[in-house]
Amino acid sequence: MKKKISIFCILTMLIISMTGCTSGSDNDSNKDEKVYIDESEVPELFTNPDSFKGKYVELSGQIFTAPEKSDGTTALQIYYDPVNYSNNFIVHYDNTDTTFNQNDYVIVEGMISGTFKGENMLGGTIAVPLITADSVEVSTYVDVVSPTIKSIDVNRSKEQYGYSLSVDKVEFAGSETRVYVTIANNGASTFSLFPYDMKISQNSNQFSYKENYDANYEQVQTGGGLMPGNSTSGVVTFENIDMETDFTLQATGYSDNYEETFEAFEIQISPSGNYEEIDANEEAAANAEAEAALQFITLEEYEQLTVGMIYDEVVAIVGGEGEVVSESGEPGTEYYYQIFNFYGDSNKSSSASITFSNGALDSKSQYGLK
Repeated sequence: MKKKISIFCILTMLIISMTGCTSGSDNDSNKDEKVYIDESEVPELFTNPDSFKGKYVELSGQIFTAPEKSDGTTALQIYYDPVNYSNNFIVHYDNTDTTFNQNDYVIVEGMISGTFKGENMLGGTIAVPLITADSVEVSTYVDVVSPTIKSIDVNRSKEQYGYSLSVDKVEFAGSETRVYVTIANNGASTFSLFPYDMKISQNSNQFSYKENYDANYEQVQTGGGLMPGNSTSGVVTFENIDMETDFTLQATGYSDNYEETFEAFEIQISPSGNYEEIDANEEAAANAEAEAALQFITLEEYEQLTVGMIYDEVVAIVGGEGEVVSESGEPGTEYYYQIFNFYGDSNKSSSASITFSNGALDSKSQYGLK
């Protein structure tokens, strides 16, 4: 539960008390000495702040109540662990020029002034560390909560019909993987591609989009569709994955033109930056796909087929064999009929039906050829 303490009156009394207990000569002799506690000692700081009194510390966290200002001083209440709303501490900062807001992420450096005691909203007594700050800097969710362990520049993209998905960079963190993407519409219709339609595949494992409501990352703006000539960029988050192993980002998109049939946008990413093998494999796959496409019949090829052509002439125009779907009569007789289907795509959603009578083209029909 978030706790709110009325802090200025107690804070003022505490500072006066500390000042009165410090002699001028001791203060002069130690004013340039700063002994910082080790990061491993931070957990103990929250259980026994007085044991570190007079030492220095750097802490980060999130401001969870509205900052208070009075007589040139700003008082802040901060969660050191904002994810679990725990380990709060009080900051006394002799600066009212800098603007702080509730929910800001900050980095604090200063002296541990002991224990601050007060009441929470339920009337219970709490005791938390009090930090007299030398500096308080506004920071980000990434730096405070989910620091980047490894960052790679990718700059790879896939395009269909003028619509493209690009991966600009990837950041690996302890709690998440951040993929920075750009979606561009250089096509002719409104285009839609959404983060929740993106997935990562790595080592036979699939990771779905995982929205981070606390981070306030830049979002891709594709709601309602992306108009032609526009682009949008943003951060798409997933669970943390292996930062040393290649993986694939896959996304599905569509346009308002229903004649544009899309395959999945797939971008292979190598954390080591070794794209030679990836590019070679993609080129080989593209060549194989292009070769296979030669075997499909097009509307233009269909219109070249005329009555009387023999089967081999038809195959030479189409570039591939047809599939026998019907056969009747005795070969070599005028009543020997064969019907072949020549498909227009790998999904068999378009085709031409060619009837041969005793080896010669007798009739033809087509559906959906382009």
